[in-house]
Amino acid sequence: MNNKNVIVGLILFLGVVLTIGYFRNKTLKNKGVQSICKVIEIKDIGEGAEALDSKAAYFSYQVDGKEYISYDSFYLGTFVGSCYEIIYLPSNPKRVKVNFKKEVDCLNYSNY
Repeated sequence: MNNKNVIVGLILFLGVVLTIGYFRNKTLKNKGVQSICKVIEIKDIGEGAEALDSKAAYFSYQVDGKEYISYDSFYLGTFVGSCYEIIYLPSNPKRVKVNFKKEVDCLNYSNY
């Protein structure tokens, strides 16, 4: 295979991935509903060399009385029991994005 074709393929792939991410974030921003979540567990999700080891923060949130559990990349300073702002799509509550920079007081919310 020609090196030029490999480079063009990688650039196209990266472009598609970035475009999909952009439109997903735009949809969440325009149609999303704000709520809160609570971190329920932090797990190691990577194995192997130390550089490849990573963690995920698992969190729970409620939409219309139903509990959902999801996860996102672990951010330093995130602890089990902490609450954060989230945005989810009402049409698909499993599409959620956590704002780990916006910690909120769990005591101010009846579900937590």
